[in-house]
Amino acid sequence: MTYNPKDVRKGDREITATAITRAEKALESLGGDYGVGYCEGIIELNQLCFTCVWCAVVTRNGTHLLGGGVHIPLNPSLLRKKVTGELLEKDIEDFVQENFPQAYKILVEYALLSLVNSK
Repeated sequence: MTYNPKDVRKGDREITATAITRAEKALESLGGDYGVGYCEGIIELNQLCFTCVWCAVVTRNGTHLLGGGVHIPLNPSLLRKKVTGELLEKDIEDFVQENFPQAYKILVEYALLSLVNSK
């Protein structure tokens, strides 16, 4: 399966592309069988803002696997930071970890599911 940015909603394209780039860099720098990358961001839906987290797994043979989700409405503090341009990816990561501490583990498991099921 190859990642195609056109298959992803416009608001998620940059986030998935960054997660994949991070996974590719992890694979390249560590020399393992696969690399894992995350990226957190914000998507807007019906004039509301939500967190968005993507996990990408890139295998040595070029397969790209994605797991995404964790759409939590932004709290007022994060919305203020978004409006003023102060919102950082780290702020979103901390917010997701606080509200859904198992999120990253679940995203990796979901992204790896296709790889595990193919063996």
